[in-house]
Amino acid sequence: MGKFTVAVISIITFVVYLLILLTPSFDYGRMIMAFLIVAAIGVTLLMVARYAVTITKSVTLKGVGPDFAIRSANQAIWAAEDHVVGWPSGTFETTWDEPRNMLVAKEFLPHGSGNIVLSFIKVPWTIAIYIVAAFSAFGVFGFFVGFFLAAIALGGFLFFFVVPLTLAWIVEIAFKKPVSSMIEIDVAALDDATQLTFRFKGASALIVMNRVMNAFNPPVLPPKYAGFIARTTPDVASTSTQPASPAAA
Repeated sequence: MGKFTVAVISIITFVVYLLILLTPSFDYGRMIMAFLIVAAIGVTLLMVARYAVTITKSVTLKGVGPDFAIRSANQAIWAAEDHVVGWPSGTFETTWDEPRNMLVAKEFLPHGSGNIVLSFIKVPWTIAIYIVAAFSAFGVFGFFVGFFLAAIALGGFLFFFVVPLTLAWIVEIAFKKPVSSMIEIDVAALDDATQLTFRFKGASALIVMNRVMNAFNPPVLPPKYAGFIARTTPDVASTSTQPASPAAA
């Protein structure tokens, strides 16, 4: 997923969370329900992008064979990845689908964020221990004061953060595989050219679509230099775009 998209989603999530916490009539159950509703909306949008929308683009490379065209498609997908850590990853692993005779790029699915959640939970425990240790220097009374303050801080953290993080982790585990993106590339040999037909399915695939297709645009030099260099790259005969259509399940 692109850095800009990640930033926008993070900001929206933070603002929604802050508004919920600052609501005068705050109710913890309503907060959890709000997160479930937001998660449901997000999963629905990802399912629509994966199964109800397919964008098809074609490009014809003149003077190259199918093998070179396949390598070019693989390189274009690799170069379009943003390598942002997390999920959706925006990173694709390409394989040749022998039965369907096509190149298939499936979104890489990293391990669940459970370790991140567990590491996040360890932070307040460490802080609580330091609070108790600091106040214990003032004797038994200081120990109980520190223990009381640490319990309040730890309880507040668990109350406001751990449950939502756990819910997000469960949603990720349950849905990241069904909504993972895919790019399918059909290869057709013509008389003196090869046609590549790309089908983009899923949110991450749609985000990297333009970057993948831009890889086939011939490089453009400034006018004062263009006449000094012979054109050696394969000619792109045509690029066509079909409107979004229901994807085959």
